[in-house]
Amino acid sequence: MGYLLPVCFKFVQIFYSIWCNGIIFPTWTQWRRAHLRGNIAEKYNGTVKHIPMIRATMFYSQEEIGISESTYKELTGKAYGLSGKEIVIGIEDQNYQREEKVTDKVLYDLFGWLYIGKFNPNKKEFESSNILKDANYQYRIKEIHTQNVFGKFVPEDAGEGCEDTVIFSDEYFDKQWKKQAADDEEVSMLEVFSFPKTKEQMAWKEIKDHADKEGITVFQPDDSHSPHAICYNKTVFLKEQKISNIFLLFSKLFILITLLISGVFIMVVKNLAEMSSYQRRYEFFHSMGMKQKEQKKNLSFEICSVGNIALGTGICLALLYVMTYSHWYEAMGEKISTAFWSYWLKLVGIYIIIQIVVQKLFVRYVNKRI
Repeated sequence: MGYLLPVCFKFVQIFYSIWCNGIIFPTWTQWRRAHLRGNIAEKYNGTVKHIPMIRATMFYSQEEIGISESTYKELTGKAYGLSGKEIVIGIEDQNYQREEKVTDKVLYDLFGWLYIGKFNPNKKEFESSNILKDANYQYRIKEIHTQNVFGKFVPEDAGEGCEDTVIFSDEYFDKQWKKQAADDEEVSMLEVFSFPKTKEQMAWKEIKDHADKEGITVFQPDDSHSPHAICYNKTVFLKEQKISNIFLLFSKLFILITLLISGVFIMVVKNLAEMSSYQRRYEFFHSMGMKQKEQKKNLSFEICSVGNIALGTGICLALLYVMTYSHWYEAMGEKISTAFWSYWLKLVGIYIIIQIVVQKLFVRYVNKRI
């Protein structure tokens, strides 16, 4: 039964994501491409912010949002004094509370190579790994940190990256942006919309209709499964994310309950099979003059010892899993809150109490039988 404790951690992680921390996004709808025809924001009493951007693609096809340092300062109030090919990476975090520095060396290596433009497997830049040594595509990373500027529009545990932010020096960005803006196939503008609740659906429908007329295929229609979509709807994404998390929550709850019942069943079967052995042994102890109190104590130790060994092993494995997970989170610049640990410890405590109560009840049952 002790093997349930690592599962408890995952259960609390999903529970905390749904009801305690939630997912935070600073915008409602984002559109990446040329400007939408007509003033949709004005038409539906909303607002729109036009942000010049370029696509910055990593070697393994992950596309990022590239903006200038002056734009980033306008959005966040922060500047880094970048020059030349210096860059800063902002990792979008759904559970963002405060900025944390990222120390994971793997991310520094991955973001150190960037191709300006959308991913195209037919381009020579992506055909051979030898291009990784080409200085034209190498950048000096000044810092990597967590943030919540544009939002993370992929499931937290999807195993795929979201569109993070690459901050370029103003001089370098302006040079690259002019090239991107002149190419109809590239993305050169990020438009961030916000609409009143009563107008959301109408505005969203018009944006989708516009995408259909333009023949846009990498659009987020009503799902969140495209990692590089042209448009993202915060409301749609959060709804799907919550449904997904609730499913995961109940699946983990089912596993917890199933394993708990299985553990109890195994303990019951084992001890029932040994019932006749207990009877013969304790009849012998009684004939040898062992007191009733000592017999009960010895029987309790026999029955509970296997479960306690499993519980101790489970606690050790759970602690190892938690420390590994925490270390990985810290390397990614994310912190696990004290509230999360509180929920996890409470769930572990409840599980341990249930196991102890089940053992004691079964000890009393065996005592009566022998």
